Amino acid sequence: MGDITKNTKFINVCWTCGKHHDLGDLSFERPDGQGYKCDACPGFVISPSGKVQGFLAPVVKIFLVEDGETHRFAAKDEEECREYYKELYGEDLDEESDVTEITDPEEWNRKFIHVEDQPGLASIIDIINESTEFPTIISSTVY
Repeated sequence: MGDITKNTKFINVCWTCGKHHDLGDLSFERPDGQGYKCDACPGFVISPSGKVQGFLAPVVKIFLVEDGETHRFAAKDEEECREYYKELYGEDLDEESDVTEITDPEEWNRKFIHVEDQPGLASIIDIINESTEFPTIISSTVY
């Protein structure tokens, strides 16, 4: 797979309460050795020694679209997802179709069959990092 952080960001997780923090490009080492505290509890997001826990998250939103089939798209918002669906399939999503943003990090790491240029399984994070433009389709039961 390609550059692991091309289209992803690292989300820090508080060691105590588990709250997610997007700290951007913040250095994990503080010169004063105090670490970074969580804003929801007395715990650390970055420990005084610089230790962190967290996960990779896509920089675009991931949508699950159910229209009798199951599709996953990466897009900036639901409207762009719906427009891309129309571009791919030549029709609007009907009102009964369910469009849900996927926000669960475990789902982002779920493996799919990836057939474009590499055999085997790939996660949403893997596919996002291989993508060169958005919106894009991640998976579909139609093919």
